[in-house]
Amino acid sequence: MKKSLLPIVLILVLMAGIAWGLSEEEWFHKGYQASEAGNLDEAIRCYKKAIAIDPNYAPAYNNLGGIYGNKGMLDDAIVEYNKAIDIDPDYTLAHNNLARAHRQKGLKDTGGVNLQPFCK
Repeated sequence: MKKSLLPIVLILVLMAGIAWGLSEEEWFHKGYQASEAGNLDEAIRCYKKAIAIDPNYAPAYNNLGGIYGNKGMLDDAIVEYNKAIDIDPDYTLAHNNLARAHRQKGLKDTGGVNLQPFCK
């Protein structure tokens, strides 16, 4: 049974590669270009394709978070920044973006565990 599934799996992998056509870096670059042109929905689509090709591609999560932040979707942005940081704990830009998103929500980081509203 296992041997009979192998050709099907290989065909599906090949078809997926043909369907995507571009590498994760190329989709990332297309996402960046779309973002710069103000086409945020296209940028989201491109960054998600980069992530689908390489789920460990931290820059795509970071930039996706940036697009969500620009659209006012701060909760979604925070999720994406955290994914980038989970992949690359030393990713300074993602840490900075995460802190900025927390500030925009009126929260402060208290060691990454609990977030408290800023006191006025």
